[in-house]
Amino acid sequence: MNFRLPDGFDMTHWAARWERMQERYLARREERFAVIADIIAATQASPRLIIDIGCGPGSLALRLLRAFEGATVVGVDFDPALLLLARERSKEFGPRARWIETDLREEAWLSQVNERCEVDAAKAPGGEVSGAADAIVSATALHWLSAEALEALYKRVARALRPGGVFLNADHAAASSQLVQALWDKQRYAAIDAVPLDEADDWRGFWRAFNDALKFDACALGKQMRGDMEGVEEGMPLQWHFEKLAAAGFHHQDCLWRLGGDAVYGAIRP
Repeated sequence: MNFRLPDGFDMTHWAARWERMQERYLARREERFAVIADIIAATQASPRLIIDIGCGPGSLALRLLRAFEGATVVGVDFDPALLLLARERSKEFGPRARWIETDLREEAWLSQVNERCEVDAAKAPGGEVSGAADAIVSATALHWLSAEALEALYKRVARALRPGGVFLNADHAAASSQLVQALWDKQRYAAIDAVPLDEADDWRGFWRAFNDALKFDACALGKQMRGDMEGVEEGMPLQWHFEKLAAAGFHHQDCLWRLGGDAVYGAIRP
């Protein structure tokens, strides 16, 4: 869906406001991004194609564009308003930054990425499909998906990666114990409440103000198109992710960073 920014819309202001809002909810947010970039650098000699799934307004994608000057970064998301921010913020990178509005729950996003990047999936000797991406990443997005949809997505991600490619996700990851989860939740909400609203919006406050600035109810549009959240706020436990990644064909799945109920985990496509 296409719509235009209203006259006088301050992109720099809204990008910064989004970042502050996210930092309100995600302690040590930059560490997550740094870990993702470090693991890509450690596992990929010279990445050419990185896909950011559930990219939102491009927070992670922009950092990867700066970190890997030889890479094209493709952001995939369902929200047209956030993609509008991403496109505006990434103009300095020219064709290295590409954005696709599509639903990760559907099969079509794989072919859309290939078409946009003008690459073809090759068939390996065993007949399995081999993708072109060196890395597929995500940050604080995939917990919105149901367990069934996320399991199916992992299989698509494996197909989109080339052999040796890496998948990395920074997201909520539940504890295996309800007692520990309750402690993490208490700590997290106390940290959120400690940030004054005049320093950083809460989620609803950001979207109310953003909608007013856009002169368009982008929040309602996004909900109408993608529906309500299908996953769980605290995410699935890491062991669940490791098992589903292994079933999708990944190797070396592991946790690379953790802070309470948030983690960066990943795996390698053999």
